[in-house]
Amino acid sequence: MTAPKKHSKVETGFHIVLNNLVQLNVAVDEIGPDYNPPTPDISASALITKENNTVPVMDFWETTEADEQAIQIARYNGFHNIPELNIRIVSMMITYGADKKLIKNTRSIVRSLRGARKYVPKAKAAAKAVPDAGSELAKILKRSVSSLSFVNRVGKLEKLVKIIGEIPGYNPNEPDLKIPALNAYIADLKLLNKNEGKTSKKAKNARAARDKALFDFKTGVVTLGARAKNYIKSAFGPKSSQYALVKNLTFTNLLR
Repeated sequence: MTAPKKHSKVETGFHIVLNNLVQLNVAVDEIGPDYNPPTPDISASALITKENNTVPVMDFWETTEADEQAIQIARYNGFHNIPELNIRIVSMMITYGADKKLIKNTRSIVRSLRGARKYVPKAKAAAKAVPDAGSELAKILKRSVSSLSFVNRVGKLEKLVKIIGEIPGYNPNEPDLKIPALNAYIADLKLLNKNEGKTSKKAKNARAARDKALFDFKTGVVTLGARAKNYIKSAFGPKSSQYALVKNLTFTNLLR
């Protein structure tokens, strides 16, 4: 009998579905030639092909999921310094004796740029799959004092830097408050936004491919696995040693 294989370092509900197909194929191999279903799509060879085709889909999804989380955390933390930076900029404007009306307008921009606290990821619970949009990371990223998007925040910060650039003689001694440093920071934020957009699109496509491989109504792992399991139950009986090999394998659509 072939030893069970595991295709993921992280055990989630989605991986459990695939691993149950792996266990089903082990059982079918043990049953041998007596496993002879009437439909070719759940034959022993078809189930092996389904496993082999699904493994790279799951691996790619797992990789893109990790990439997406990494870039989202990087972007979120990249924007973390904005609130304190704003306060320092306004204080420097006052130091330079800037016009009170200009300072008032600047403070209005500052209020709109206030964001959430720095995100420090916790260990991801992996025993059970949860909807992607309901992850801890997704909730944290939505928790913000301001409803501004990351792109709009960059635009507001650019406007703020343009204002202080018009103050006569503005050239503070602090390197990070100088105009070139602020523009470089803005460029970094724009790059983070661009990278996040590309990575999230790739992850979205990977999730769609994962869902099709696992949960497609006709060709998904859940459908084929459940049908093969029921064939074994029918062919050999619910109390047979053959059915005992697959009895505890569950094939559940996690998207329903």
